[in-house]
Amino acid sequence: MNLRVGRGQSLCIIGPNGAGKSTVLHAIFGFNRIFSGKILVGDRDNRQDVTALTSSQKLSRAGIAYILQDKSVFPGMTVEEKLWMGGYLMENPRDAKEAAERVFEILGDLQYNEGKTIVMVEQNAKKGLEFADIGYVLVSGEVAVAGPGTELLENPDVGRLFLGGEPPFNKPCDHGHVYGNSPD
Repeated sequence: MNLRVGRGQSLCIIGPNGAGKSTVLHAIFGFNRIFSGKILVGDRDNRQDVTALTSSQKLSRAGIAYILQDKSVFPGMTVEEKLWMGGYLMENPRDAKEAAERVFEILGDLQYNEGKTIVMVEQNAKKGLEFADIGYVLVSGEVAVAGPGTELLENPDVGRLFLGGEPPFNKPCDHGHVYGNSPD
């Protein structure tokens, strides 16, 4: 899989369960062993191969950080839904909503004000693609569709698969892969 994100850009990876989204992040950060290929970070003049570095080396030498969505408590919930859970401790539910929105504002601040590159996996495809400059749709460990986040939001196949419509059956994507379940 080739994954390319420019400095200060955001990439949102979406796809069905088991598509390989978390595996990609784990490989980048060093939780999974990579048998072929490379992870390169930086501009042309300052490009470094971080493939064989440990997670702590990737953080200290290349600034690669990994923020987990802890699945041990409320495993079926998104990060946003978990943030909303904190609203039960607040007197006013509106305060909980504002607090949750500030967390997603932090991502924008990191990207736009600090120039950080963000690669995220988001279960809420609409929210992730609205935020992201680039979106990748993974199906069976391969990139089925890629493009600007706003274009993927308008893509009818992505909409049917991940934004609430019915999945297309036996419909090939641009790369000739077939996704969805056959009605047979």
